[in-house]
Amino acid sequence: MKKFKCDLSMASINAVVNDLVSYNNSLPGKCRQFVDLLTDVGIKVAYQNVGQYRSYLMFSKTITQESTGCTAILIGQNVSRFISEWLVVNEQGQEEIKRAEVSPILMAEFGSGYRSQNAHNSTNWQGTFPGQTHAFEGSWSWKDLNGIWHYSTGESPTMPIYKAHMSMYSDIRRIARQVFGG
Repeated sequence: MKKFKCDLSMASINAVVNDLVSYNNSLPGKCRQFVDLLTDVGIKVAYQNVGQYRSYLMFSKTITQESTGCTAILIGQNVSRFISEWLVVNEQGQEEIKRAEVSPILMAEFGSGYRSQNAHNSTNWQGTFPGQTHAFEGSWSWKDLNGIWHYSTGESPTMPIYKAHMSMYSDIRRIARQVFGG
């Protein structure tokens, strides 16, 4: 909290009034600085938690300023998507290629084929490919395009956006004190 001190002389009161007007005029800039620093914290934490998808993701911010204050939005987006391909045996017993377009931001945030507990302690599956059949078994094998078998239990979520939010939440007072004083 910013503190202003004065004695009861006219000169001291006028000086505090001038300081208050000046501080009031600086608030829009301080508000912008506050949300700018806060989103910088979020972006840094998001990048620290993207795992193997770092080259596929971009985090940025948008700051708008109105007469009522500032709004900052942390944006996580795919720089590109990729196609995951694997071999399956069709109904005629022949191998064919199965494909799914993968969103790196969704894979990083939610993972795939992983069992997790929700708030009500019931087991739910998080993040699966469209039409996936074996992910719900807890583990599965898949054959790559070179015919090599792989074993998987899913892709663990790294939750970059959630962790960015939590970091911003925990740093909000520190950054407010830094920008607004006190």
